[in-house]
Amino acid sequence: MKQLNLTGNNVVLYDDLNQESVMVRIPKFRLSDVIDGAPDLVHPAFIVDGEEKECIYISKYQNVVRSERACSLPGEDPAVLYSIEEAERFCRNKGKGWHLMTSAEWAAIALWCLKNETLPRGNNDGGKAWDKPHEHGTVVSLHGVVPEGEKGPPMRVGCGSGPASWSHDGTLAGIFDLNGNIWEMTAGLRLHDGVLECVADNDAARYTLESAPWSQICADDLTLKESGDRALSMTEGAKEEGVRFTAAEMRKKDANQEILAPFSELTWETDLCESGNLLQQLCLIPSGDAGHHTDAGWAVTEGVRYPIRGGYWVNREMAGILAYGFYMQAEDRYFDVGFRCCYIEESEESS
Repeated sequence: MKQLNLTGNNVVLYDDLNQESVMVRIPKFRLSDVIDGAPDLVHPAFIVDGEEKECIYISKYQNVVRSERACSLPGEDPAVLYSIEEAERFCRNKGKGWHLMTSAEWAAIALWCLKNETLPRGNNDGGKAWDKPHEHGTVVSLHGVVPEGEKGPPMRVGCGSGPASWSHDGTLAGIFDLNGNIWEMTAGLRLHDGVLECVADNDAARYTLESAPWSQICADDLTLKESGDRALSMTEGAKEEGVRFTAAEMRKKDANQEILAPFSELTWETDLCESGNLLQQLCLIPSGDAGHHTDAGWAVTEGVRYPIRGGYWVNREMAGILAYGFYMQAEDRYFDVGFRCCYIEESEESS
């Protein structure tokens, strides 16, 4: 892979058409590095087909599309109105090792931010940060069509045009816009009629949505399995229970639900609370002292729904790197949803 090293962990990687993408190199770390009390195992984002990877490369910026290829470039208006299938294709068109960012990769960055107390701010209030209104980016889409239900025109900002506090490590060398601006599609995780399905480790980097070996998660021990009544699901219980992950057989059997809760209030069955469990590894529930994180966790439980992450320019306190929604269907396109590509060097055996 042709590359140009920049400052810090920033590199420029070139795709099959010699197009540039600015990437951030994330070295391998262990669960115990980011979750207190977790086992001393490598985070799944760094494991592909059973092989540990020394690093992963994450797009520094939300992506644009050039010649049907995803590109990570500064100052651009991020691409929206693409389906997750199209986004996946634009990433894989770049060549071997390129893929749509996976839920495991997003979670790895989010957990790192939590541990290092660098949760990024971002464009979640019409071009500025809702809690620090003096922080703003360069608005690039004032003249877009006003979407139905919106109070004003799109207020996206140019990729990476905000201050350093809008990056994952609080420096200009970090990954930008993980909080707000636009939601981002991720691969490797989905809800299927309310039941959580997952691709093991970071194997989603190797597979398409259609070809991926999806597994359910056993509600008893949070291990992956092919199917069963005790599959883990996301549901909304009684008022005092709130939104929680529970066994599929415990779900309500009535109408499909649209459910919402702050990240810090997402709960799970008491026998699933071992530190470092799979739900925590994927940043679907809090680990340890959750604090008061208002980033939203939400879902539509009908059909196959892929997660979007981060929030967009009007979500205010509900946006953030911990925010997620199981919402996107395979062919959906939205004015406030985009994506970013990632790269993992493939071994000779897997190429």
